[in-house]
Formats: sequence, C-alpha cells, structure tokens
Amino acid sequence: MKKNTKTTVKNPNKLEVLIFKFRVWLANLLIRWAFKIRPKGVNELLQSMQDSIMYGIGVTRLIGTLVEIFHDENGIIWPRSVAPFDVHLVHIEDPGTESWAKKTYEKLTDAGIEILWDDRENVSAGEKFADADLIGIPIRLVVSSKIGEGKVEWKRRGSNETEMFVVDETIKKILRSRSE
Repeated sequence: MKKNTKTTVKNPNKLEVLIFKFRVWLANLLIRWAFKIRPKGVNELLQSMQDSIMYGIGVTRLIGTLVEIFHDENGIIWPRSVAPFDVHLVHIEDPGTESWAKKTYEKLTDAGIEILWDDRENVSAGEKFADADLIGIPIRLVVSSKIGEGKVEWKRRGSNETEMFVVDETIKKILRSRSE
C-alpha cells in the first residue's frame, strides 16, 4: 500500500514566494561576502588556496558555516545582517484575533519590513514557538488575545526575555535596529 506523502499548503503561492526570497537571500549573502573589503594579504591567501584546492567556497558551505557558528540547542540564530526575514510573526489562534494579525502584518509590510508569517491553523502555540526558534529569524512577534489588540509580544532569538509593544512602536524599534 502506497503511503500518502502529499503535503497540503494553505496557500501555494506563499511557499513559492518563500522559496524565491530564500534564493535571493542566498545570492545576496554570497555577493556580500565576495565583495567585502578584505584585509591586506587575504586576497593572496585566498588565491593560493584556490590554486591548490579545486573546489571553492560555495553558498552551501557558507550557510553551513554560519549555522555552525550561530546556533543554540533550539536551532539557528541568524545574524540580522544575513537573516532571510526581519521578523517572524506568530499568530496564536484565539477567536477574533485573525483581523489583529492581518492588521499587524499589513502595518509591518507597509513599513518595508520583511516578514515570515506563521498563520498555520490547528498547530499549538508551543509548536509555533519551537519552529520559530528552529528557523532562527532575529525577532519573533506574537499576536494573541492575551496580549491585546494593536499590541505584540517582542522576543529576540537567543534571548528568553519578552516585551510588549504597540505595533507602531515595534515598527520604529525594528527600523532603528536596522540602522545600527
């Protein structure tokens, strides 16, 4: 008997967009690394290494190295400069909060903030939080009835501390952190 391995995706276009963004992010990461100004003597060292080794530093090795350096027991901790998204938005399914999550998402995207939105249904809050830690986006924002309308719970990846902010305040804080 053949096992059904088909995965259902709520919105297949979201998956395609996510894959595309990830590919662009990988290319961007490689370009940043390739054109970064290197200290004197490093170019000669890299050239001698390239002459003696037939393989180069590819995107896969680069990503693997980043993951080896930036991780903990819960998963990846992407540095802000190379993270595929600015924010991981987690919606805890409470009756009547869907519109709150959608408004928060729209405000963040209108401000130019790139978001990975976990809007999965029938998944526990703990599973969503564990997946958020595993993926490792630098900032996790939570929308739920416990927090209230127009507010989000802010948590940095790698920290156990959470804070509550109004969405507009959150946007300012994210945009400020980009310029640091």
